[in-house]
Formats: sequence, C-alpha cells, structure tokens
Amino acid sequence: MDFTFSVEQQELRNAVRALAAGRSTSAQVRAAMDAEEPYDAALWHTLGQEMGLLGLGIEEDLGGAGGDFVDAAVVIEEAGRALMAVPLLSTLVAGQVLAGAGPAGADALAGVAGGESIVAVGVAGTTLARGRIGFGGDGGTLSGVVPHVVDGTAASTFILVSPDGLWLVEARATGVTP
Repeated sequence: MDFTFSVEQQELRNAVRALAAGRSTSAQVRAAMDAEEPYDAALWHTLGQEMGLLGLGIEEDLGGAGGDFVDAAVVIEEAGRALMAVPLLSTLVAGQVLAGAGPAGADALAGVAGGESIVAVGVAGTTLARGRIGFGGDGGTLSGVVPHVVDGTAASTFILVSPDGLWLVEARATGVTP
C-alpha cells in the first residue's frame, strides 16, 4: 500500500502553504485574535471564492470542488500549521454532513462551498427535541445547551447532533445564543 501524497495533493499543500506565508503571519494571526470578527474575512474569501477550498470533499454536481478526505486533510494540516484565523475545520466537516443529507441539506450546502455561510457542528449528549422536527423539517422546538461548538461564534447556521436527531438551526433564530 502506497501512503505517499499525489502530485496534485503536493501542489495543494504548496498552494495553501504559500497563502499562509503571506496571509497568516504571526502578526496577522494576533491581529485577527484581537479583532471584533471571530475570523479573518478576507482570508476566508480567498479560501472560498478564489481557491474553492471550502468545497473540498463535496461532489462538483452539489456545488463543491470534488476531491476526497485526503485532500481536505492536506488543507486542514496546512491551515493548522499556520494557525489560519478561519473556521476551516468546522466548515469542511459541516459540508460533509450537508452533502450527505440529500435535499434537506441542499439549501444550506449552497453557501458553504463558496464561503458565503459558515456552518458549525455541535454534538449534544442529551435530547434537544420538543416535538418531532428534524433535518429540513418544520415545526417543533429545540431546547437545551450544546457546549463546545467549534467556530460557533462565527457560524450563521448550526448542525446540531443529539441522541434524538440531527437538527439544522439558524444562528439568528429566536432563542439561539451562540
């Protein structure tokens, strides 16, 4: 079994590393940490709109960039290496969940690959449902706390996973506090 990266994956690594060298210096990361926005919006735009990296692992016919888990891992590794001040990991994970959700996730997925929306995933250990709604459903109420949502302060939408279901919740919905 061959565990070496392909030429394309090496090129992807080099492209993200070059971007990080110019856009994720120590001073830029510190400035992003002190900024009011919870992420570097210009860098986010570059990753999504210019490079198409936020759609990695999502099939092209769903609006993604194609590729696979290893491609996404290469980008995540380089972004982590440079401490890029963007919600990359949560977005790539959320994109996978939405892509696998079929028509129910299609609307939310449309803005993820290009970086127009930021979706964070939260996992709750207890039930959240009051009534039976679900992914893409209508009616009902969710109630509870989902601790430790990675990039939750930057998210416009949440995918909440609990023992009773998978929920898609808008961050600006009544009663939602990030």
